[in-house]
Amino acid sequence: EPGQQQLCETEMRAIADEAHQWVLRVAAHAHGADGIKSAIRAGIDTIEVWGDGAPTREFLYVEDAAEGILLAAEKYDAAPPVNLGSGTEISIRDLAHKIGELIGFKGRFVWDGSRPNGQPRRSLDTSRARREFGFTARTSLDEGLRRTIDWYRQNATEAAGANR
Repeated sequence: EPGQQQLCETEMRAIADEAHQWVLRVAAHAHGADGIKSAIRAGIDTIEVWGDGAPTREFLYVEDAAEGILLAAEKYDAAPPVNLGSGTEISIRDLAHKIGELIGFKGRFVWDGSRPNGQPRRSLDTSRARREFGFTARTSLDEGLRRTIDWYRQNATEAAGANR
């Protein structure tokens, strides 16, 4: 029904906005708000990154996550857990360079091999979500990063306040 669809889109937007704020708070805690703001403004020469950049990670855009959560709530009524993910892995090194390109960072990354790499690989089997309630992520990593960076630039003042 049209009214019900609107409610779902409104709920998805609310979940996405809250998730953006959460990501910014976590990123600021992990890397320092001033470092993030400086990097996005491309006003620094180097960015230090822990480890050697070899581990891989899978990322899911927040609006896709919100859609998956709503689909699961509406259509999934079983005990086994369900993974929501994009199905695409990227190394931390490639991710750092990709973000650097997108924000116009002209400096260099300094990899601190004395710091931990973390788990070598984090990737999810999302076949149950696809099979049980038709969830497949629609937003590519590149598009999700562009949207997130644009969102951050538009909300940088508010986001900086949330990180204090």
